[in-house]
Amino acid sequence: MEIIGKVRKLCLPVDGETAAGPWVKRDMVVMTSGDDARDVCVTFFGERKVEKLKAFKEGDMVQVFATVKSRAATDDSEKWFTSVDGSSVKLLSKAEPEPPAPTE
Repeated sequence: MEIIGKVRKLCLPVDGETAAGPWVKRDMVVMTSGDDARDVCVTFFGERKVEKLKAFKEGDMVQVFATVKSRAATDDSEKWFTSVDGSSVKLLSKAEPEPPAPTE
């Protein structure tokens, strides 16, 4: 899946450790453009992907490639959970710089 939009938020990295070893993830919220603009939270797993996100900042226009996956809850309920896992992100244009603060 391809998502094109503006970086609305870069969340802080989250890390931890399991029996398989350490892990890290970071979320990027992208606001799509158009009449039906939506926020999409994309999760990037792994040290390499998280490291590459340092090149982006809020306001940048990006193209994100992701996989959308759904799974049923582990109990017998009718609940489903969906995740958007980012595989790569490409800069389309940098955020416009903030205008300088007025001086007196």
